[in-house]
Amino acid sequence: MLIDTRHSRLLLDNTTLARLDSARGVRLRCVSGDVWITIDGDRRDILLSAGDSFVIDSQRHVIVCPLHGRATLDVCAGEAPPSPPQPAFWHRVAAKLSIASHRSVAAAA
Repeated sequence: MLIDTRHSRLLLDNTTLARLDSARGVRLRCVSGDVWITIDGDRRDILLSAGDSFVIDSQRHVIVCPLHGRATLDVCAGEAPPSPPQPAFWHRVAAKLSIASHRSVAAAA
């Protein structure tokens, strides 16, 4: 099944599962039931219950299947996970100057 929209609702039962390709940044929100999410090559197993959500942080294949019968899942594109915080340029410069000044003090002693 090809889904080409910013928001979809999937109704899953014990005979279906969803495979998502190139889904980095997609938010999965469990509306009802429980779902199991596994990412190819990832050690984590993500379990969502109604009200829980998870933003996919990988480009690998993602498999979603319901647990215990039926589940409803919202798939929302375009919600990229935040990038890890990067120190501001001047903070990096100050850190390097601090390291350099400690070395020069140690060398002078």
